Amino acid sequence: STGATSYAWIFGDGNTSSLEDPSNTYLTFGDYTATLIATDSLGCSDTATMTIIVTDIFTILVPNIFTPNEDGSNDVFLIESTFIDELNVKIFNRWGNQLFEINSPSDSWDGGDSSDGTYFYVLKAKGKSGEVVEKTGSITLIR
Repeated sequence: STGATSYAWIFGDGNTSSLEDPSNTYLTFGDYTATLIATDSLGCSDTATMTIIVTDIFTILVPNIFTPNEDGSNDVFLIESTFIDELNVKIFNRWGNQLFEINSPSDSWDGGDSSDGTYFYVLKAKGKSGEVVEKTGSITLIR
């Protein structure tokens, strides 16, 4: 909104913001009506609305490296996901020995007492729609 000095965002999911350029994360599927009320310094306002459709497509982002050196940055292997009901990730060393198991989207691996190196994972996830995804890959641990 050109010339606006205040903003009132209503995202349709109960969240609001007065920032000029906010963000909002919708946590459930559905259709949401987002509304912006922009006001200028004279008190004149304008309203714009938009329908946002959130589908049941889920996402999984698996990092390929982490650094559990206790510096507060990238210290755990954490899978970022949206619209996941179930997540199971098994982590193995190069000899095929299972070192750790993640059983929910909020679980993470801190590397335990594992040394620097490459580790492998087998991932199985189930989305809220019932769709199942399986992935395998490697993780590099650097302390």
